[in-house]
Amino acid sequence: MKKYMALLLALCLLTAGCGKGQEAPTTEPPASEAPTIQETEPETTVPETTAPKTREVQVMGDRIPVIRLLLEGGQTLEVTGYEETFAKVTAEKEQGLVGTGFLRFPDEPFESRTAYALWNAGLYPDFSCLGEPLEKLATNTKLEVLEELENCLYVQAGEQTGFVPLAQQSRYPYQAPADNGSGSSGGSGGSGPQDGGDITLMHPGTLRLLADKVKTGEAKVKVSGVPLVLRFCDYGDRVSVLESGTAPELPGYTAILESDGTTAYIPTAWLADAQTFTPWEGYAGSNCKLYEHYLLLGKEVKTLYTNKPLTVLWDTGLTALVQADGERFYAASATLRQTPLVVTPAPESGGSSGGSSGGSSDLWTPPAL
Repeated sequence: MKKYMALLLALCLLTAGCGKGQEAPTTEPPASEAPTIQETEPETTVPETTAPKTREVQVMGDRIPVIRLLLEGGQTLEVTGYEETFAKVTAEKEQGLVGTGFLRFPDEPFESRTAYALWNAGLYPDFSCLGEPLEKLATNTKLEVLEELENCLYVQAGEQTGFVPLAQQSRYPYQAPADNGSGSSGGSGGSGPQDGGDITLMHPGTLRLLADKVKTGEAKVKVSGVPLVLRFCDYGDRVSVLESGTAPELPGYTAILESDGTTAYIPTAWLADAQTFTPWEGYAGSNCKLYEHYLLLGKEVKTLYTNKPLTVLWDTGLTALVQADGERFYAASATLRQTPLVVTPAPESGGSSGGSSGGSSDLWTPPAL
């Protein structure tokens, strides 16, 4: 019995020892998975583009230039060809047309010379020589000729530079003719009314084109303010005028929007924008000359006889678009009349004219035949 109890005690001790040797299993929390970050492309906002505000305006002249910019005197251009009286050029990465009379090629050097102002000469701010002059020049005022154009000279008179019409200057000082006792000069050299029919002249610029058409390459702009022309508009065409402040200003021009979205400019005076004008029937005044250019540049195409009926389609106050014999040309506004000149009888004998040449501008004496 004791032996049996001892065996039972030993078995109990052995069982207890085995229980102490086993450690309780530990359970670790499962490792948390890293959150998945989805990369999203940043949103791109496209700026809203609004078309510039424009208004449709009618052009009131023929061959009115649409220009890109005004060129500077002395600027170098590349001449690539010709179109009528214009040279095809590249300037400032822009292509366009420039009047051949404004270009000087390297083989045409210019040397300054002296000229003299004739009676009633004016110094004008631009090569059109229209409007009021910068100043009236006294007869025989010495002029330093800086450049020659087809219709005027670019000169320095004292400390001021400007343009003088060719007809108002001379290479030599004016000297009054000696009095030969013959009395009245007869007015043979006057600029009175023309007699007979209209006088048609050669197309302006033809002779210069014949000489220049073979010339290409580099050329320089003679004076500042020469337009680089993109295209031309005719009477009745419409352009899209940009709202004020949406494009850089160019004095004397209005900004317009071209069909390709670019900005160009057109002479303001030839747009019927916020202006009303009714064409009127009138007459040619004394020495009414017609031109193809809206600034009356180049040679006149014809001279109308006094009291020739015509229609004034548009008048800027300086030049006007007129229609005569079914053709449209430009004339100086001052040579157009709403009423005909009054015809007075011609003198019967060769006696003194009594100073009739200086009479009223409304009186016209037809020349004796």
